[in-house]
Amino acid sequence: MQAVTLVSGSNDEVEKFTYLGNLVSATGGTDQDVQIRLVIAWSSFSAMESKHHQKKKNIFNSDVKVVLLYASKSWNVTQRVTCKIQGFIDKCLGRVVTTLARHNQQP
Repeated sequence: MQAVTLVSGSNDEVEKFTYLGNLVSATGGTDQDVQIRLVIAWSSFSAMESKHHQKKKNIFNSDVKVVLLYASKSWNVTQRVTCKIQGFIDKCLGRVVTTLARHNQQP
């Protein structure tokens, strides 16, 4: 890799760095970036547990998916990455549906 020379001098070469919330690395960084986004999205999903049952799906779509997919346009999307993301979405929506079903069965 060729170094970039700046007006103020040369820059240091690093293996990875974060730019606008996205992990950039010499190896692509997609797997690590997806894992970070999954953790942040899970935190966002967990925070909505106390919300009204009928609004959970809307909150999931507007908040959790946005957090999860932030900067995903720069990812190298592979079958593995797609399965991880879809598995997370399925797990969360399954919990929302289960909660709604339980809520609707209560007298």
